Parts: sequence; structure tokens; C-alpha cells
Amino acid sequence: MQSLGPIFRNLRLEKQLTLKDTAKGIVSQPFLSNFETGKSGISADKLFALLQRLKVSPEEFYRLASFYNSVSIYEFLNSLAPGLVNEDIYFLNKKLEELNEKKENFDSIFYTHFRIFIEQSINLYSNTPLNTSEINVISQYLLYNDNWGNYEIHLYANFIKFIPLKINKILIKKSKKSASQYVGKENYKNSVVLIF
Repeated sequence: MQSLGPIFRNLRLEKQLTLKDTAKGIVSQPFLSNFETGKSGISADKLFALLQRLKVSPEEFYRLASFYNSVSIYEFLNSLAPGLVNEDIYFLNKKLEELNEKKENFDSIFYTHFRIFIEQSINLYSNTPLNTSEINVISQYLLYNDNWGNYEIHLYANFIKFIPLKINKILIKKSKKSASQYVGKENYKNSVVLIF
């Protein structure tokens, strides 16, 4: 697994915090620099304290680490684009089969959420009724998760068209607050624009 340090560094830079301000009272500045460059490890208590300073939950950091360390997740998400843009049901069915065959390669939450996303996209493009109980799984996850990070922002941006208006009215308020910290960040541009 890739070192956690570079992932932490990316988060710190996104929050526009210096090494000095981040390290103050928790670790030394040289220690933090070594951690960020992958030259040293870090204890859980120190990492959690640093994450708290960045206002990033351990859950979000775990998901980011899993996401950054899984080329297969990036490749899979990017590979969905042609089917979604062209509303190609056959293509999306193939991607659903691929996801199911490789499900052990993915975080279980990611697998569940994106299985539902592909299935509902197929339903939408084939004029089949949406599965409201499956969409409710996503709505509940987003409603009751108070620590929205990049995963939740991307998830909501993908599901916004499936979620009922009544729930969207609640989620849009919640998402705008979270999305505002990512304004101007290239990786989040499309999701943030859609939410706003």
C-alpha cells in the first residue's frame, strides 16, 4: 500500500495549511515533512490529531487512502463514462458484470453504491422504473453521514438525478457546505459545479 504521507500532504495543501501550522503542538515540523514524503511512519494517535486539525474525519481519510491506492477503482470509474454519455445499456450491463466479478477488489461501500448507480442508470436509460429502495440506501447514507468528504460529494453528484426532490432539498444544503471547501480544486470541479 502506498504511504499515507503523500495523501495527507495533498489534503493539507488543499486546506492551504503550512507544515508549521499543521504540526504545531502535535509533532515537529521535520517529523511531519518526513511523514508526508513517505520517509517515516506515524502513530495512530498523532495521525488522528493531525487529521482533526485539517477537519478531516478518520473515515474520510481511510476512504481517500483506499481510493488513492486502488488503480482499479480509478480505472473502473473512468471506464463508465462512455456508457453514461451515450446512454449505452449494453455497455453498462457489461460494466455491471465486471463490477460483480471484481467486487472483492473494491471497498464494500463503494461496491454497493456503484452497483446501485449502474443499475439505476440502466433503468433510467431503458425507461424502467427506478428501484426506490436501492436509491433510499444512498439517500440514507448521505443524510446520516455528517462527515462529507470527496467520496460523498462525488456520490451525491452521481445520484442527484435519482434522489427524490424532497430529499434533494435537504441534501443540497448539506452538500453545498461540504462542496464549498473544494471550489477551485481540479479533481472536484465537475461534481462541485453540478451541486452548486
